[in-house]
Amino acid sequence: SLRHQGYLWLLFVACLWLGKANVFAPDRQAQVRLSPASKPTSRRTPSQRMPALRLGVFTLLLVLQSFAGVFLYSQDLLYSFSSSRQTAHYIRQNQLENLTLVGVRDRETSVLSGYLNKPLFYPERDRFGSFWDIYNKPLEAAELARRIERLAEQEPEDLLLVLSDPLEPALEQELEHVAVTPLADFQSKLIDSESFYLYRLQDRA
Repeated sequence: SLRHQGYLWLLFVACLWLGKANVFAPDRQAQVRLSPASKPTSRRTPSQRMPALRLGVFTLLLVLQSFAGVFLYSQDLLYSFSSSRQTAHYIRQNQLENLTLVGVRDRETSVLSGYLNKPLFYPERDRFGSFWDIYNKPLEAAELARRIERLAEQEPEDLLLVLSDPLEPALEQELEHVAVTPLADFQSKLIDSESFYLYRLQDRA
């Protein structure tokens, strides 16, 4: 979300630049014209002090944005934004790509379809797919388990369950007809939703 909020800062700067008048310039209409007989005063009027205050606030915001940008960029250099590449490498290395992949929370897990070049089964949509296009309301644990177990009965091979969060106890309890075996997890140090947890599901029948 921090990266998306950065666009708001760019929009703010663009609004200042495209404003009707220079926001940092004195309000010329508010300035009082001195007559030749009037004496100049050293005190600055509120309209004269306002541009300096605006400029100071804007400069402070620029400094804060610079520090934030340098920090976040250094984090991108040190850590991977997503652990999807490592997850796909593990799946191929252990010859798990031949299993039927089940991706819970299709928005996060759909990235593996591109790395593995195969579709995933999305329980939220109750169908196979290779990318994410619309938001689907999360399912209750009972309905989610019912759709996964139905797929396990239809597929001849075991299922490879891919989650972006650890398997919840409620879902594990609902999976009564499949054996759940934890395999591996790959956690992102930057974005929690870019972490992946792998479980092998075997039909008990």
